[in-house]
Amino acid sequence: MANWFGSDIGQWLLTLGGIILVDIALSGDNALVIGAAASRLAPRQRAIALLWGGLCAALLRIGLTGIASELLLIPLLQTLGAAVILFIAIRMLLPEKEDANAARRASDRLMPAIISILIADVTMSIDNILAIGALARGNIPLLIVGLAISVALLLLASALVARLIERFCWLMDLAALVLGYLAAQLVIQDPIVARWADLTGVRATALSVGLVALVGAFALWQRFRQARRRREKREDRAAMTGTTDTAPSADEAGTGADAQQADRSAS
Repeated sequence: MANWFGSDIGQWLLTLGGIILVDIALSGDNALVIGAAASRLAPRQRAIALLWGGLCAALLRIGLTGIASELLLIPLLQTLGAAVILFIAIRMLLPEKEDANAARRASDRLMPAIISILIADVTMSIDNILAIGALARGNIPLLIVGLAISVALLLLASALVARLIERFCWLMDLAALVLGYLAAQLVIQDPIVARWADLTGVRATALSVGLVALVGAFALWQRFRQARRRREKREDRAAMTGTTDTAPSADEAGTGADAQQADRSAS
């Protein structure tokens, strides 16, 4: 145990607390991205995706801490992360189709969700890795314990985010807008991109506003399409029954998770 704690247990615990606090403080946006990536999965698959995605991300963080400074030299690494985050934002706004192959499609979505969680977390955690590597100072047991605790807390927060997005439909649109902003920030912070373009000041603001507006426009378009298709369904139902009542049925007018599911299922 002496090798674990070194000569001063108090200092070891103090550094451990620092690692946990720094990682949590820098991982707020990670929780949103991970939660958004897992929000379209069924509860059981969501737990699997969070567990395996989080476990692999934690192992990668530990392995990459020793070469943290070299990560910044990987060409367009953060821009790749931005593309993944934009993909997550757009994908979560797309409606789901209901058919006989729904269970099969749900299974097909599991691995992409795990990969999205892994790539997004690693590319967004470079600042975490640099800070934690400086705090750990080569103490691998300290690094493992600190990251294990902080990643566990991160996954709990991500599960809460995924549940809230599933429960409240408007949070899905809000989360997508935030993801658009985070994607822009990753591009702006990419050192390779900075060599090619001066993304500072007005240009940085324009890129952020542009990506948020792009995601927002896509969200509005999807909501318009879903509302129109629900209206067409009501009109078809009214025509079949010979009535003029086109008001939403009780199922279509559901609240909370039922209303969100109705939105997603329109296709």
